[in-house]
Amino acid sequence: MLDHCVALQPEEAGGLLVGRFETGEVTRWVVEYIVPLENVWPTPEERDHRICFDPRAQLEVEASARLQKCSLIGSFHSHPTAIAEPSAIDLEWAWDAYAYVIVSLTPGAVCVRGWALDSATKRFIECKMCDGAPGALQSVQSSTNTVA
Repeated sequence: MLDHCVALQPEEAGGLLVGRFETGEVTRWVVEYIVPLENVWPTPEERDHRICFDPRAQLEVEASARLQKCSLIGSFHSHPTAIAEPSAIDLEWAWDAYAYVIVSLTPGAVCVRGWALDSATKRFIECKMCDGAPGALQSVQSSTNTVA
């Protein structure tokens, strides 16, 4: 994920998270694998702060995931010159139930953080990257790290 984001600088880079949802007291997104995708934002000059994936590529990833008994559980993208927090545009495009990983490529402060949209408040909640389950993100319902 990080290599893909670094390789495509100064453009935003991203891809899809494939795995499974685990629900209980908290929601967990267990990432089995990631699929880097091309940024096809229609205006190349804006790709340093905008990203869009080819819908056909997304459908192919989803079909492949189903064959492996997995689901599309979220996406990742980079912020080449901004912090790893969701932007207003990220909020506008976000879907409930998905995990969002943002990679900040700010020089000297590279950072990877996970987020989920709280459907009740329409705000992002920071998700803990779980050490015990490689590739897992876990919602933290009591988190004070929310982003509008």
